[in-house]
Amino acid sequence: MRLLKRLLVSETVERAHRLYAAVVAVARSPVYYTRYGVADSFDGRFDMIVVHLFLLDSALKTLGEQDVSVAVQEAFIRDMDRNLREMGVGDLSVGKQIKSMGAALLGRLQAYRDAFAADDMRTALSPVVWRNIYRRDEGAPSEACTELSQTLITLGAAWQSLGDALLAADTLPGPEQGS
Repeated sequence: MRLLKRLLVSETVERAHRLYAAVVAVARSPVYYTRYGVADSFDGRFDMIVVHLFLLDSALKTLGEQDVSVAVQEAFIRDMDRNLREMGVGDLSVGKQIKSMGAALLGRLQAYRDAFAADDMRTALSPVVWRNIYRRDEGAPSEACTELSQTLITLGAAWQSLGDALLAADTLPGPEQGS
């Protein structure tokens, strides 16, 4: 029984790492930083990974793959820890930074979940993207923000449509397919 459990956990972790790598690859698509004007900075990349984690999380939950979803989020936290250390953040500060990033992840996931559950998803999502990705609290979302919101909605639908094939995916459709 232990061996079977170990194999299942190993398979879940392997899937999670593969899917997380695919999410990062999509989140790093140049179109986000050129066409949509997302800041090509640590914060901008963090926010793009988070919004794509939300899209993946939604698709995985639709499939009933909660264990894989949790493992993907754990892979994200480990990756952020590694990135902070590579950037020279001291060992004593890494834990505080990771705690802050974890809180940001959970808050953003909930904000995206609420926006995607709204009757008018695009209208609900644009201010959330404006606040979280563009880091703006005031003013109306820009045209680029509104276009990015629509791209994310389309991309989320594309990932949902993969069904069980999502679990075996090494790559995921990107914004070029979502526009």
